[in-house]
Amino acid sequence: MPAARKPHPAQNPQPVFSPQVEFWGIDGCKGGWFCFGLSRSGGWQALVAASMEDAWRDLARHAPRLILTDMPIGLPSGAAERACDRLARRFVGARRASIFPMPCRQAVAQYQAAPPASAAAKRLRLEEAAACHRRHTGKGLSVQSLNLIPAIADMDRFVRAVPHAPIREMHPEVAFAALNGRRGLAHYKKTQRGERERLALLRRHLPSLPQIWRRLKAHYPKRAAAPDDILDAMVGALTAWLTQRCRLQSLRAPQVEEPTMEPIMEPIMEIVFVVPPPQPPSQKMRAAMRRAEKKD
Repeated sequence: MPAARKPHPAQNPQPVFSPQVEFWGIDGCKGGWFCFGLSRSGGWQALVAASMEDAWRDLARHAPRLILTDMPIGLPSGAAERACDRLARRFVGARRASIFPMPCRQAVAQYQAAPPASAAAKRLRLEEAAACHRRHTGKGLSVQSLNLIPAIADMDRFVRAVPHAPIREMHPEVAFAALNGRRGLAHYKKTQRGERERLALLRRHLPSLPQIWRRLKAHYPKRAAAPDDILDAMVGALTAWLTQRCRLQSLRAPQVEEPTMEPIMEPIMEIVFVVPPPQPPSQKMRAAMRRAEKKD
């Protein structure tokens, strides 16, 4: 893997010490990758890494049991769309627009062929990747999908270089909908209502998480990690943490429905989640929900 710039140490707050943080959520951010981890007892750590190679260097010391990332693992070939994305849109309902089509394998390979050394070179490489995607699929790429290509390429290099890493793909909207009893959320995550809606779900399953989110939000500048990046990584870590008592489920279709480009063997294309058993809200939770309703 190419060398990547290390984040400045000041980007990372002093974590709550836990000897073994086994459950991690990772989301792409402006600083590279925001990583949030939970120990079995609920201790936590957080860091920003410039590349997945750097992130793994830190995470591997904890012997992680499960890492969930909001980044595609496994890419479609040609015009085929990933079945897991189609299923995820149905799963989240009103939030379906947050699950957009992924660039094809050929477009990402085009970008990976010559990693850019400057911002101008990066723009050129992305334009070439977009043209490659159109040639192979007959469709253009959305701005969101195009801007994800560098992170997708970094993740793709990582999963091929470290095949033993216990990393699987999640999607935050699927994860939150699953925590909400398989009901998609009502509000966009970057609004105040959306933040409150998601924080209430985190609190329901691990009460310390909203306070930790506020601490991390105050610590990290947006040029390193935005508040919604932190939320997305946290729900990934919480989903992984809940596998201690919940079965990990998967949105996927038989592999034969997802053609791959030889000689590359494509990882399984899936989006994983957990659905905890329903639990009545506590008195404190009901009071918090009433306060949120009054604010709305």
